[in-house]
Amino acid sequence: MSSDSYAYEQLAQQRLSNGTPGAVCEILPVTLESNQVILLRRPTDSHAQSWLVSHQPDRHPNEAVLWHLAAFFGEVFEPHTSIVHSTSWRYECQIRRVILTYLVVLPQRSWIRHWMEDGRILFEYVGAIQKVQGDNIHPPEKMKMDDVLAHALDHLALLSRDDRSIQSVLTPEWIDVLEPRLPRPAGFVGFVLSHPLAFQDAHENAEKVQFVADQIIFRQSDPADKLYIITKGQVDVLRLNKRNGREIHVARLKEGQYFGEIGVRGHTERTATVRAVTPVECLTLNRKVVASLLAASREAYNDMDRVLRRRIMELGVLEDTVIEDSFDADLNTVIETRMIRDQLKVLEGMI
Repeated sequence: MSSDSYAYEQLAQQRLSNGTPGAVCEILPVTLESNQVILLRRPTDSHAQSWLVSHQPDRHPNEAVLWHLAAFFGEVFEPHTSIVHSTSWRYECQIRRVILTYLVVLPQRSWIRHWMEDGRILFEYVGAIQKVQGDNIHPPEKMKMDDVLAHALDHLALLSRDDRSIQSVLTPEWIDVLEPRLPRPAGFVGFVLSHPLAFQDAHENAEKVQFVADQIIFRQSDPADKLYIITKGQVDVLRLNKRNGREIHVARLKEGQYFGEIGVRGHTERTATVRAVTPVECLTLNRKVVASLLAASREAYNDMDRVLRRRIMELGVLEDTVIEDSFDADLNTVIETRMIRDQLKVLEGMI
């Protein structure tokens, strides 16, 4: 550690011990080695103690963290190829402060190993840690560092999927490491992807398709013969109001969601236009495969039932048309062809 870094460290610890008002920033620096996450620790920190930095009232916490990282690591710190991101906050009774946690992702560089060999930093290999949960009102009663780090890595996994600036910095190795931390789809999509026989049946009878940004996937009133599961990217659902000629934005769907189910299950034309917002990859299933998958899983069936009801009713609200739902109907009849067609006819003003 340089003399400047040591002086900065002493100043930070003095502010913490003196009870200087304000939040405390917690730094969790991580990197990869052999595709395994490594937490970097200072030799002065115990196993239970995290890397804390006092926040100055006249400075944004993010700037304080960056300043501290630059002071500690010196010239080897590369802010433009690193990620410095606030991932959570919590109140720590022991120090009576709010702690802002910052995950710091450092690029894989040879100097990190050299620093470890020289004793300037310590390596802690991160295993299969999972975040803890509170209830609907209270946070978890106890939070260990592993719990905080697990939450931070889960947060980074979501950013790796949805945030282009984060994607531009993360290496393919990081993307692979974070992928298992992404939430798994539930309902119909979850059943297709998580059950080997269902996935095999879908895969063998499915087609992988790709679309560029702004490309129309299908238009309202087109024939409907496929359901689309989004495996990458986002799409907009647009509905043309035939009464006034205006196009209405219905929804934006992303990875893990599906569209085209109304036409496929109802044997109708497409009820909306779908356009790619970003580059999009989809898995398409024809009507026969969808029917067989629904017959194999009550969970998948109920999920599509709920989605169908909600989307048809939403289309009705957008066009000031009342669509009566039948929540007391037998589940075996809720998504039958006749009910869907009748509801869509109401939507079109045909009955």
